[in-house]
Amino acid sequence: SWARYFDRCRKKNKSISPIMNEFENSVELKLNSYIKDHNKSICEYKFIIAISGGIDSMALLHCLHELRLSFYTIHFNHNYHHQSKNITRFLYNLSQHYNLNKHFNIELDLSGAKNFESEARIKRYKHLKNLRRRLDCDFILTAHHLDDQIETLHMKRIQNTHWSNSLGIREKIDFIRRPLLSISKKQIINYAKEKKISWKEDPTNSDNSFMRNRVRNLELPKIVSLKPEYPSKLLSQQIIDRDRFDKIVDEINDTNFLINEYRFGISLNA
Repeated sequence: SWARYFDRCRKKNKSISPIMNEFENSVELKLNSYIKDHNKSICEYKFIIAISGGIDSMALLHCLHELRLSFYTIHFNHNYHHQSKNITRFLYNLSQHYNLNKHFNIELDLSGAKNFESEARIKRYKHLKNLRRRLDCDFILTAHHLDDQIETLHMKRIQNTHWSNSLGIREKIDFIRRPLLSISKKQIINYAKEKKISWKEDPTNSDNSFMRNRVRNLELPKIVSLKPEYPSKLLSQQIIDRDRFDKIVDEINDTNFLINEYRFGISLNA
């Protein structure tokens, strides 16, 4: 049976994937690129995947399941719209099919938040990092994709942010990994349709009072219709800025600073 075959593959540290399509192959290659200990197989790693119910995280969830990897799922309920409870219930039921008892639901209290998006993001990552430590997982996975990257780079540009703070979404930071960052929304939609994946659309995605929604739904489509090359220019500039930033970091790491330690702290002579 498949189950016995997968067990044998795990013991032999082999790939345990059945025949994969292009999307699954891309994700598996990305996940394997995160492995530092080449004596271990990706099957021996444990992941946490943040799921929202939307098509992006549902596609990533389905892909991990198809690859037969070991993972926990976590959903953050912001209690922001009338579908919040339905989505929470949908994800719980789905997790029973995919993941048995490895699902967590966290209700975030964002009452009185001055910047809803920013404070929600801070709280989500705090919970994710704590949960990773508790469960002794190797990586936290999120479903950010190429279109998210383009939106972020555009927002940084219109905000006239300093180049060093305009590097976009990072694929790797601490234990966080974003394996879909080079995959477009169109590819995700095609995969979801091919695999008949169920998802729940977040009603707030059409609320253009949020800056990202305004950029996604109104600004970027208008710009791209006039300048189809605009997204590629943003991505090309990001590569240049990232290389520039990495060189500065390397220079800092190679510099011997004069450091004096005191009872009240550290003095750094730069």
